[in-house]
Amino acid sequence: MQSCLYEGRVTHTRHTPIEHQFEYRLTMASFDLAELDWLVGPRCLLPDHPSAAVSFPRDVHLRCERGSLENRVRDFVEHRTGERPTGTIRLLTQLRYFGVYFSPLNLYLVGHQEDAFPRQIVAEVNNIPWGEQHAYLLTPTWDRSQQAWTYEHPKQMHVSPFMPMDQHYRWSFRHADERLVVGLENWQDGRRIFHAGMALKKKPLTTATLRRFSWSMPAMSVKVIAAIYLEASKLWWKRCPIFPHP
Repeated sequence: MQSCLYEGRVTHTRHTPIEHQFEYRLTMASFDLAELDWLVGPRCLLPDHPSAAVSFPRDVHLRCERGSLENRVRDFVEHRTGERPTGTIRLLTQLRYFGVYFSPLNLYLVGHQEDAFPRQIVAEVNNIPWGEQHAYLLTPTWDRSQQAWTYEHPKQMHVSPFMPMDQHYRWSFRHADERLVVGLENWQDGRRIFHAGMALKKKPLTTATLRRFSWSMPAMSVKVIAAIYLEASKLWWKRCPIFPHP
């Protein structure tokens, strides 16, 4: 089985117009989408019913496409490149806890191989409280100076009331052994405004590890939502400029 769990830390650092930083522990799931049918459902490792303590919601992902989740990803890439991708697709996402689900960022590694970095990544961004979703197609290239796979593009969806729209995203990915490091920088007028990072370590996906994750960091989606509002209140208290939803 290729599906697994990841645990680690997420950090956010704001450089201007005010300084602000935080760090939280994080757990995420990584699914080989070809394995979903026997991983998720009644009498499977993960239920799909929202009333379950821990479950996986299929219908919240890539809402701009139709069909099975695996076909949604392949259709999304094909509609934007003219070529239908082949190979394995891995999804890095949050699980749903007691019917509550929110994942600010989901990553689909398209054409994933253990010994090579994927040619394409679909970065699915979700915002709150608006409930909007936008997917970016990334085609990372190797940056020797950073020793990472990188990609840059304009920001296209409002995410935070403390960030304007006229920014560029710079992504970086490092994947070695059983570790995954993801970086995202916001740039504006030649200056780095903000940096977010995830440093994750791979764990096996079993009933035992699911139980341990649920006990050690229960209701991760609830924690993510609470942290967003807590840190937003701190930014408001620091009088960080506010940019209304366009």
